Amino acid sequence: MVKLLKKKSANNMFQDFSLNILASLIITFATQILVYPYLSRLLSNDEYGLILTIMGVVNVIGVSLGNPLNNTRILMQKEYEEKKLVGDYNIIFIMLLIINLIAVLIVTTIIFKEFNTTVFNCMLISSLILFRAYYSVSFRININYKKNLYLSIYGFFGYLIGLALTYYTQVWSLTFLIGELVSCVYLAFTSHTLREKVTFTPVFKKTVRKFLYIFMGSALAIVITYMDRFFIYPILGAHQVAIYNVASFLGKTAGIIIIPITGVLLTYYSKESSLTIRDFYKRVLYFFSVTTIFYLGIILLGKPIISYLYPTLYKEAMPYFYIANLIAALFIFGNTIHPTLLRFCNAKWQPIIQGIYFILYIIIGYLGMVTNGLMGFCIGIVLVNIFKVILMLLITTFSLKQNRIEH
Repeated sequence: MVKLLKKKSANNMFQDFSLNILASLIITFATQILVYPYLSRLLSNDEYGLILTIMGVVNVIGVSLGNPLNNTRILMQKEYEEKKLVGDYNIIFIMLLIINLIAVLIVTTIIFKEFNTTVFNCMLISSLILFRAYYSVSFRININYKKNLYLSIYGFFGYLIGLALTYYTQVWSLTFLIGELVSCVYLAFTSHTLREKVTFTPVFKKTVRKFLYIFMGSALAIVITYMDRFFIYPILGAHQVAIYNVASFLGKTAGIIIIPITGVLLTYYSKESSLTIRDFYKRVLYFFSVTTIFYLGIILLGKPIISYLYPTLYKEAMPYFYIANLIAALFIFGNTIHPTLLRFCNAKWQPIIQGIYFILYIIIGYLGMVTNGLMGFCIGIVLVNIFKVILMLLITTFSLKQNRIEH
């Protein structure tokens, strides 16, 4: 009977992986294959590099606030259910929405050196991203990844409508605004968490503390996802941002497709009481194999795809193709370890690991750029990502040993 239940659980997890990857494929196709290549043709290389930087800001702020709240909800859900409590999260969301609006307003106004329509649209886009990042937690609580798939399908059609509006108006921000808006309209009708009471519960302070720990780690991780845009832009310029983005395009796209697996893992890990070191390394080996296969596939098939999607930047991007995608592959692999760290290790390790990574990224990335330009940056970041993976493996192994001793 136990074996049967385990088999059923494994089958459900595989089905959820498949649904989540399919959902990610759909929205990735819309943004990475349709939207960004179209904008690269519509705009000059410098303008395109600037837009990549701006959308990096918009995504980082929205996702870095929404995803930690989503993960906090998953990790705390059992306690709320046991105590029959409902509340807190809508209040926290409203607070985060205000922070989101202020942060996007300040950063984008600094970039444009004025308040304009694009700044206002960016504020709306980031707020919608925040809304989607948190309220999609409803599908994880009930483990209903079919609805998550429908969310991506609605988003896909939203981006198509947005692209059509951009084509006629030449206003690039409309693409992202309409794409996110259509997704959020679907979410508004299907997410039960949106209709929860706007009230405090006795565990509000505990939930906020948990959120802050996860936020400190996750926010840095999300910032680093777009760090190349923020970091390269002021030192090497918008054109180099565009070159690096094209060189690493397929690796980052693979990351967008694979990383949703980590969300499914955390959902299932939250229901597990323990994990053995042997099982952990089995999973590590599996994800390392998958990441390696993706990287080899990119190397073998990537060049003709890049030349077709980005004909104006292809030749400049090719010298960085192999190493830029290696950075993306190492980053993906590190993120597959993260759910185990999040669930089975002390929350204090989140900000410590990401803080060390962030500091090394800044120092080594900067030294690489000033000594050898974009290639120096790439070599430095490869080394930083290898260090981070080793550190995560060591801390997770140590924590699992400690958990075994305590139990």
